[in-house]
Amino acid sequence: MSAKWRQLHFRVEGAEGGSLSALLRDVADRMDTFDDIRVLDMTMRTVLTEDAEFKQIVDVYYSLDSDVSVSGEIPAGSNIVYHGSQANPSGKGSQGVVDLLKKFADGTVAGLGDVAIETIVFKPPLDEETADEIGPSMIVYYTDSR
Repeated sequence: MSAKWRQLHFRVEGAEGGSLSALLRDVADRMDTFDDIRVLDMTMRTVLTEDAEFKQIVDVYYSLDSDVSVSGEIPAGSNIVYHGSQANPSGKGSQGVVDLLKKFADGTVAGLGDVAIETIVFKPPLDEETADEIGPSMIVYYTDSR
């Protein structure tokens, strides 16, 4: 498994039945409160609530350029998360997404032990031209109370 990296995370939840544009504006306003935020990943999803309403959730994984090691006071509303990643080599004849998923499941995720998984991000090559340079990758974000 790759090294364990520390970074910051915050979540913004939209109102039940609320608009995605309003939620994204809330996320942008929240990011605007940081002077030097560097977004590493952002995930968006919709969940069905107990009241049978849809609610959007945005998770932002970031670091602050002024504080690369995530030391000092954590910004309000944020928490520390860790991430591990797995990638396949790029180029012709490299292993595909199925093999990447197997390696990710057996090596990266299984090696984490007793942690709380926040989210998993799959990153395919952007297009045919970059597929020879950048292979697919997966990242798991998690918290560890050990």
